[in-house]
Amino acid sequence: MDIFVKFRENHGFSDVWPIPLDDLTSFIVYMFRKKLSHSTVSGYISGLSYFNKINNLEDNTQKFVVRKLIEGIKRLGGPNQKDTRLPITRDILEKLLRSLAVICKNGYETKLFMTSFSLAFHGFMRVGEITVDCKNKQMHTVKFENIKLCDARLEVLLTSSKTDQFGSGTTIVISKQKNKNVCPVQIMANFIKVRPPYLGPLFCHFDGSPLTRYQFSALLKRSLSVIGIENNGFKSHSFRIGMATTCALEGISDEQIKEMGRWKSQAFLRYIRI
Repeated sequence: MDIFVKFRENHGFSDVWPIPLDDLTSFIVYMFRKKLSHSTVSGYISGLSYFNKINNLEDNTQKFVVRKLIEGIKRLGGPNQKDTRLPITRDILEKLLRSLAVICKNGYETKLFMTSFSLAFHGFMRVGEITVDCKNKQMHTVKFENIKLCDARLEVLLTSSKTDQFGSGTTIVISKQKNKNVCPVQIMANFIKVRPPYLGPLFCHFDGSPLTRYQFSALLKRSLSVIGIENNGFKSHSFRIGMATTCALEGISDEQIKEMGRWKSQAFLRYIRI
């Protein structure tokens, strides 16, 4: 009980009984972020359940969402499942974008990689959504014809994705930012101006060949080295991890992060590095 009472005090929750469902789910997420084991989390929730029963209070610990959260912790936990990938933050992103001008062979390639890095971060993109693999598969890759630039925002239509196998489609809306050095809308506009009018994958070289996963990862490693960052812990997915972490640090709710990143489960919690 003590840890729950302290959690409420530290996070501004009222001392209300029976325990509201929102308090319980927030407490479980808090314990997960503290890297408590599944058995420890289950033990604390069982203790709250017992307290409810002996005091004849409504027991929200048995609600479906609570049980599913605990099941999710069990599924995601374990020493063999530790994710060591590091997040690319806004600060790192800005440095990466600056480095590309001295790495890339020409202005077009600079804009190509600036835009792919920017969209990977701001759009919570999976690498398979911005590149093709060595077998030239383009199943989920964002297409040029599915980009819409507006004055204050960028709209990206994903016709399918890893979590949308049936092709229902989803539109990612990215707002303009004051800092033009990292503004995803401005960076995309600059790229579209010089991109050849080929249909198909948005990110292509000047000859129309699509940006590959290997090329994206190789340039990321090289850029990290140029800005003086050890690249061992950074992967292409570090952009997605970084955006999730950034949003959490900026106070955006878990549900909003889950929706923005197009997660269908509580797996998004593993992406937040706080």
